[in-house]
Amino acid sequence: MDIDKFKSGAPFGATLLWGKKSSGKTLAGLNSPWQPVHTIDTENSSKEYYMNQGRLIDMGILSSEFTRAECLDRVSINAEFSRIKNEKPHYGTILIDTGGQWAEWTANFYHSQAASDKVSQITWGKIRDELRRFIIALSKYCDCLLLTAHERKYGPDISPRCNPALIEVAAISIRLVRAPNERLPMAEFVASRIPFFPPRINEFTIAKMLPFFDDPADWKNLKEEDKIPDEPPYMPPTEMEE
Repeated sequence: MDIDKFKSGAPFGATLLWGKKSSGKTLAGLNSPWQPVHTIDTENSSKEYYMNQGRLIDMGILSSEFTRAECLDRVSINAEFSRIKNEKPHYGTILIDTGGQWAEWTANFYHSQAASDKVSQITWGKIRDELRRFIIALSKYCDCLLLTAHERKYGPDISPRCNPALIEVAAISIRLVRAPNERLPMAEFVASRIPFFPPRINEFTIAKMLPFFDDPADWKNLKEEDKIPDEPPYMPPTEMEE
């Protein structure tokens, strides 16, 4: 797919990439086709990539150099948001990694300000409004806005480990699953406001989403490789695993 066709920006809104540790969330964001990438790192997820980016580019693992802001608490991430607002740079991609941690800091702040321990609709509204406000604001300074979150599993249910407000404001939610001997993950499109994508894309990259804007998936005639495989039966962790 010729990225020049989409040089004016991603044809989709803020996207949430989520999955287990080492599922490829950070790398998928860093290799966004909209360059340059600036990552707002809340968990040091991109630190090793950043320190070794020259060699990783030579190996073909990273597509190009990226910039990085280390933000390990609510104060520092808000300071980074303020810097972007004041300096008004324009990035190809802004990656908030992880958005789940950012959403947790936001929620914890408003819970601490609440009059009681009970989460009210007012508190929920403040959390949602702040996340939504910052997502809209950051979108002005990039062509593509990506957020990541870890995965959690309770019984048969699998979901992003982040405040529900973040899931609500994201336009697309994609679960990444990477097999131990595979370099690139499989992507499961859990939710999307745009009905163009198949349930699954193998060897996923952000760039692989773009052809579906010209040729949307035919959900009535899905190929086997486009279908999400059945999940293995859930096994509770042993005492050692806990």
